[in-house]
Amino acid sequence: MGGGILNDAIGTATLRDKNNQSLPGGGPISLTYVPASQGQYQAIFPSTVPTVVGQFVSILIELNGGVNLVYRGIINARVMENG
Repeated sequence: MGGGILNDAIGTATLRDKNNQSLPGGGPISLTYVPASQGQYQAIFPSTVPTVVGQFVSILIELNGGVNLVYRGIINARVMENG
């Protein structure tokens, strides 16, 4: 892929609990490209995903460019607000 900006990837995000289990309704959901962002993608999880303020969660991100997996990573976060 050469390390360039990728504006046409297909990606998913999955919200997981501290035990690395997918949360109900937490995906995988499709990532969408943010127009004119030079390679930024976003996912919006439904407000119905059962989380608790202060809870630690992780988000598994996977991006594919064509037939190749170009990125797979985990973001750890703390829930700041619900809904």
